[in-house]
Amino acid sequence: MKSFSSRLTFWYALIVTLTVAVLLLIGRFYLEHNMIASIDLLNEVEFEEIRSRIDLSHEGEEDAILKAVREHAELDAALYFFQVGRGHRDIIFRSSNLGPYALPKAVHGKPQATVYDDELGLLRSAEFKYAGLDVHIVSSLHSAEGLFDDYEQSGFIVCGVVFLLSIGVGYLLSRLAIRPVAAIQSTARRITASSFSERIPVPNTNDEIARMAGLLNEMLDRLEASYEQVKRFTAEASHELRTPLSIIRLQAERLAAADPMSDDERVDAAAEQLEEVSRLNKLIDDMLLLAKADAGVMSLQCKEVDLQDYMDDFKCDAELLAEERGVRFVLDNKLEEPVVLDPVWMRHVLLNLLSNALNYSPKGGKVSFSWSEFNRQPTLRVEDEGPGLPESKLESVFNRFERIDSGSETKGNGLGLAICRSIVRRHGGCIQARNRKDRSGLIVEVSLPSKEDCCLE
Repeated sequence: MKSFSSRLTFWYALIVTLTVAVLLLIGRFYLEHNMIASIDLLNEVEFEEIRSRIDLSHEGEEDAILKAVREHAELDAALYFFQVGRGHRDIIFRSSNLGPYALPKAVHGKPQATVYDDELGLLRSAEFKYAGLDVHIVSSLHSAEGLFDDYEQSGFIVCGVVFLLSIGVGYLLSRLAIRPVAAIQSTARRITASSFSERIPVPNTNDEIARMAGLLNEMLDRLEASYEQVKRFTAEASHELRTPLSIIRLQAERLAAADPMSDDERVDAAAEQLEEVSRLNKLIDDMLLLAKADAGVMSLQCKEVDLQDYMDDFKCDAELLAEERGVRFVLDNKLEEPVVLDPVWMRHVLLNLLSNALNYSPKGGKVSFSWSEFNRQPTLRVEDEGPGLPESKLESVFNRFERIDSGSETKGNGLGLAICRSIVRRHGGCIQARNRKDRSGLIVEVSLPSKEDCCLE
């Protein structure tokens, strides 16, 4: 049974049939118990009648007993076997319906007993002690045995009918139960790269099927977002790679052309090729870095870092880069407590933020880095004196290949801030941008988790 519907139907039919069988079995034992109890009561009533005859008799006790038993044996021969004796060896009376047979030895010494005799069949015996004699009144269970045989046969027939009916009912119920699953299966078959927006219908039942459909839709939302991200990233990367490759190809064609070129022209062509190759390498490295961050395999080695020494080391390089652009660099660190971060990757963030700020700042301007505590979190604030950003671009500036015209001759690949966001998020922090209010310029804030909230790796 490879079908879930078939298995569900079979188990339903099996459980229902077993339930009916157990109820029939319980009923059988209940009827048997009540029937045996009724027979024991009749046996006792029969003896009470015999004892009343004995009490009315004026003969010797033994003669009175035999006379009373004999009279009852003649009256109730169709219902009971009677036997009187002194133990099972010395039998002084047997009812005529016993014929040449005596009651089996197993009935002696037991007030009530159910025994089987090869000649007499199944018997229910009651033994009564009176005047030193053992009086046995025995009822045949032959009719009861036949009744229970019929009951058992009827029970098997009932179980068979119930099983067949359960198969039919179970099949209908299983089809109704798995109808939402069939809808999920049908929808899943229709979902392709061209129809990723389709979702599984969620039944209004608030049960396990509904919750599973909801979870699958959430998974499809994540897959669609990832797919769109990959598709957009592929298109943007293709566009970004096309330009430097075209330049390299054109310069290579110039060098390979038959027309003679001067030495200066060849040097310029080779230099432009090398510049584009360097740009390609940088672009590919950044793309690989983002891919590792998206896949969650960017390994961080976080530890407690003394910001004073860490930022003093960064300040040396930052001042050189700022001086080359004609911009002044200012560092202000108000944090005395160590900060938990990955020194290598966080330096990558600092350099990208610095490069972005220098690209936007005019000559003679100022770029400032300041560390402080905000909402119990270490926060880095980067300010420049550039033109700022339109309000609609403050969030999208962290997207990949998002470029804002800064008027600078230096052009990036549009991945710097996207890389910053990925690294900061891997630290468990957040990064955001806003325009300055005191003058033109942009503020980028990086918030990291507090030391208590960090998990050192």
